[in-house]
Amino acid sequence: MTKLSRRYHVDIGFPETLEQPMRGLMLWYSQHAWVEAQTEAVRHGYQLWVPVTLPEGFTLVEATTLAGRITSWVVRLRTESPYDVALVIRPDGMVKTVWTNDRNDTHRTLDRSLYDRPEAS
Repeated sequence: MTKLSRRYHVDIGFPETLEQPMRGLMLWYSQHAWVEAQTEAVRHGYQLWVPVTLPEGFTLVEATTLAGRITSWVVRLRTESPYDVALVIRPDGMVKTVWTNDRNDTHRTLDRSLYDRPEAS
């Protein structure tokens, strides 16, 4: 049986043919994403920056596909604060959720079993 859903991470690799999110993609936020952005702002004590378009210089961290088509990307954005902003974005520009990561967090505890290897696609 062929696995239809696949999940890739930057530390493991992306397929060469993976569709990338486009700089300038118009973003719109789900109710959940707005609540999470406000929660993160309160937690850190500052106004959380959330973009209206996907800015230049984002880092693609994760991608999920279904039958070879993108269902979501996780991108990480640098900010002026000590925290980066992570967004989960659908191809239509809807931001599903938002969270912050300490700029120095390198995720050394990544569970590789949760992700597919690109050559296994």
